[in-house]
Amino acid sequence: MKGICKYCNIEIEYEKKQSFGAHVRNCNMNPNLEKISQKMSNVLKKERKTYTIKCEKCENDFKLKLTENQYKKGNYKRYCSQNCSNSVNGKKRSFDNSSNTKSQGGMGIGKCISYFLSKGFGVFVPVCDNQRYDLIIDINGSLKKVEVKTTTQKDKRGNFTVTLKTCGGNQSFHIIKVFDKTSLDYLFILDSDGNEYLIPSDNVQSTTSLNLKVYEKYKI
Repeated sequence: MKGICKYCNIEIEYEKKQSFGAHVRNCNMNPNLEKISQKMSNVLKKERKTYTIKCEKCENDFKLKLTENQYKKGNYKRYCSQNCSNSVNGKKRSFDNSSNTKSQGGMGIGKCISYFLSKGFGVFVPVCDNQRYDLIIDINGSLKKVEVKTTTQKDKRGNFTVTLKTCGGNQSFHIIKVFDKTSLDYLFILDSDGNEYLIPSDNVQSTTSLNLKVYEKYKI
């Protein structure tokens, strides 16, 4: 069979109508070619493929069905099981010996002090605890305010999250204080796997919580 393309006016020989239709759709003279290509690209991006992922805890391989965008952006779980997500290969977790959140916070401050002292910087601890910051660091004669946060929280993909806002008050009133990047210079975070982060306050993009997967480049 033969047919003439309505866009390029070329006579096309074909055995099946689908072949002729494919030529017309993909003809370089087709004014809708860009839209068709974009539509096909979107379809391919939404198609799920099977990817092999290495568990970040036990290092065993497991398979996930993901779209190309999910895989490229890293939007998938990192652990093969809930057990791996909640444990660290039998390693001791940072807060295993802490009995409450106050002692957990103290461990975070201790880690922060140790880090800056190891760099040769002076560390000063405020007498009172009603400031927005937890430590003052003397970095080459410039005093920097640092707030310390700790976390054991994870999202459904196994990535650590940390709460920035603080709540307080009593039966008569309730106060919520959100993170104020203008009141300090650095945010130091310790997670329960022992990972430490030092994030310049200007680069903190939220006032209530952070997903630490986004801030991996600030690991120290």
